[in-house]
Amino acid sequence: MTLEEIAKLCNVSTSTVSRVLNNKKGISEKTRKNILDLVKDLEKQEIPILKKTTKTIAFIVPSLSNYFFSTLLKKILIEVENKNIDILVFDINDDIEREIEVIKNLSNKNIDGMILISSSRNDEKFKIKKELLTFAHPFILMDRKLKDASFDGVYVDNIRGVFALTEYLIKKGKKDITIITGDKNSNISTERIEGYKEALYMNGIEISNGHIVFADFYDSHKIEKSLKSVITEKNYPKTLICCNNIILQTVIKLIMQNNLRINKDITVVSFDNTDFLDNLGFKISCVSPDLDTLVSQSINLILENILNKKNTTRQIDIIPELVEKN
Repeated sequence: MTLEEIAKLCNVSTSTVSRVLNNKKGISEKTRKNILDLVKDLEKQEIPILKKTTKTIAFIVPSLSNYFFSTLLKKILIEVENKNIDILVFDINDDIEREIEVIKNLSNKNIDGMILISSSRNDEKFKIKKELLTFAHPFILMDRKLKDASFDGVYVDNIRGVFALTEYLIKKGKKDITIITGDKNSNISTERIEGYKEALYMNGIEISNGHIVFADFYDSHKIEKSLKSVITEKNYPKTLICCNNIILQTVIKLIMQNNLRINKDITVVSFDNTDFLDNLGFKISCVSPDLDTLVSQSINLILENILNKKNTTRQIDIIPELVEKN
């Protein structure tokens, strides 16, 4: 018997049946009991319940104009190429309301599961959490954790990544270290600053909020505006941690505009791979997340969820590798 047939017998929607069978919240006890009682009766009669599979997984991404996310999508498509799985892509353009709308719509669509890279900031996390608690299909989070929420996911370990970068600089004799990160309300900013502060504290270096600069992760114009007074020809930090490559590229632009020299006047390191700069003569050390592992672990986890092969919440952290280049 299919989910559609069960839904008709119980006078509910297919998505409601799916929610109950996937042990989701947001269903009345009466409706849940009716569905589960019918399922038990079917099992006693040895009538198999067929979950109609679509071989389709939805992938929600903040912005495909961002190199990091477009790279993840390419790697996901390669990963599923031989698994007979279609990826349904939603670029929500960093719009939290659009993200909520897409999740609501997908809950009522015939898909097997969802991979979500949420664009939500810390002050918006409850909106997304509410939608996910009632989502009808298996899902996982990717790359970004939702603060104070325990959902299955595969994440880059931001704290350990920036800790490694900061400690690398300290071992090079640097103590006056400035970190440039994204939006103040971003959980990624929170985690990366935590790694920075922890490394300073562990090495007995005073933490100064004046050395923490909030900019943006994606909009180079906003980043440049935030840094105009930070990097000038006569006044500039001696050591910089850039919390992603878009920040890094803006920093390089400002350094050159002010007739300063990279790794001579200002030492620069970055979160994210910097190989794309090698041909330009810039050797910038970085911590680089293993994106192949991030993608393969994410696909494996969502497939396990779809097949109901796991009983506990799983959160997998991918630790970025330090790549020294200078």
